[in-house]
Order: sequence, then C-alpha cells, then structure tokens
Amino acid sequence: RDRSGDLKQPGQILRSWTVQDLSRNRDAQNLRELETLLLQLPEPVRRRLQEQFSDRLRDLNEIYLQLGRWPEAVFADTATGKLQREALAQVNCEQSDIALFAKMFSQTHTSSLLATRRIGIDGTLHRLSVILSHRDAADGIPPVIGVTARVGKTVEGMVDALVPDLFSCTESLLLIGRPNSGKTTCLREFARRLSEDKKNIVVVVDKTCEIGGDGTIPHPAIGNARWLPVESFKKDGQAINLQAERMREAVENQSPHVVIVDEISTIAEVEAIRTMSQRGIRIIAAVHGNTLPMLLHDPQRAPL
Repeated sequence: RDRSGDLKQPGQILRSWTVQDLSRNRDAQNLRELETLLLQLPEPVRRRLQEQFSDRLRDLNEIYLQLGRWPEAVFADTATGKLQREALAQVNCEQSDIALFAKMFSQTHTSSLLATRRIGIDGTLHRLSVILSHRDAADGIPPVIGVTARVGKTVEGMVDALVPDLFSCTESLLLIGRPNSGKTTCLREFARRLSEDKKNIVVVVDKTCEIGGDGTIPHPAIGNARWLPVESFKKDGQAINLQAERMREAVENQSPHVVIVDEISTIAEVEAIRTMSQRGIRIIAAVHGNTLPMLLHDPQRAPL
C-alpha cells in the first residue's frame, strides 16, 4: 500500500528519484588513492594505463592479472554503467608480476585471505581479490596465481536526491542490486550523511572492510560513523565470518540508532537483523540480487 493506504499492484513503481551524475565528486582524493594501487602494478602495465587511458582513469573499475593471461583493465561507461575490458599488455603475466603484490599478502592477512580470498589496501577503499592455486606450497599455504584489484571510490552526494524522504524517517532500508552496482558506495554515503546529525549514533558493521577500508583507522568516507570491522578466518577447512556476532555486539555495546551492514547472505545474519529490528534500531543493509521477487524466493534471505 502507498502512504494514503491505497492498494498498489505488484511491480508498480511507487516513487522514483532522479540522481544527477556525481562521478567527478572527490576526484582528487580518489585519484590519490588510485595512485597507491597503480604503484603496485608491473611497470609496463602502469605505464600503459597512465599513458593510453589517462582520460579514463576516473572510470577504472578493475585491474586483472593472472599467470599465463594478458593483464586487463575494466572500465565503466559513464553513460550506461556497462563494463568494458581493455588489454594492458600483449604478453602473459609472470610470477614476478604477481609477486609485486606480495607485501599486501602479509602474514597478518593470512587467515583472512584464506577465508575470503580478498583483502583491502590500507588507507584506501580498494580491494584485492586473489586467485589461489589448488596446490599448497611447502609452508602449507597455496600460492597466489592471480589478482583482481577492485577500485573503490568515494562519491559524495549520490544519495542526496532521496532526502528528505529517507533521511527524515526512521524506517529501515534494504538495497538490492547486482555485484558492482554501487550498493557499498551508497552505504558509505548513508553512513556519512546520517552521522552528520549529532543526535544519531551510526554504527557500520563492515563484513569485508570495504565500507570503511581495511586499515586500523576508518576511511573518512564514512564520516563520523562508528566502525566495527569484521574478522574472517578458516576453521576445520570452513570459512568463518563473524558479521552476525558483530551486529549483535553493535547493539549491545554501542547503543546505536542506525546500523549499516553490507552483503547479508546467511541465516545467522538475517536473524541478527530481525533481532535489531525488534529492538527499534534502524537498519540500512545491502544484498546481492536483481529484483525484490527474486529475493523473496530465496529461503535464507526472504525474511529481510
């Protein structure tokens, strides 16, 4: 039903917002953080990116390197959002190229890396997803044979069109979208904008350390929101992520008005959200999916 109480037909759009193109907001900071990532690339790859794609660096979405494959960059079309691959060198990647990222795969990241196969780059919003060999090395840890670097960006103002409809209410919000559709970027903006209100205690529970970054200090993109990074590890061959536990911790220890969470995927996380909702806490969460009906047909996440 809409606000007047009238029954609406399934699939009918109740309200839409026009969002202006804000892809150039915070360009200076985004480009500085991009330079941190580019410095880890093989010199020929970095040179080709900076020389032949200098006008498209703002739209760089991913960099892909794997043994025996040409290195690639993936750019987002500013008009349509569609992705396009571009070869960065016509020569296969070697182990020495992958080794340039080795210092990011330090021992402090080993348990998390084995559990999730991805880590963040300290001080930035970038993420490295690794491809591990199916064969263990002498130390029992499988070697890295490929890297996909996801470029994280801050886009201020992207949720302003929803004001005051969403910022002035106390209802929870669920973002549904495909991977790489901008859900996490939206969550950062919700954290920043909502935490500007000194009457709000906003807590970000960061499952993959993509909302607030992967360092010990939260990225300024989340404003004054409190940040609870979630640890991941492997136990008895199973990947363990403690997001559900950290969500409960946020409620019990931080007394939040708003909790922001990303990538809700397990029954335990859905139940944690149910518990928070019953306690009157506003939740802003994101899940992977194409449409609401598809989500409703997922037994694990349908209660959302």
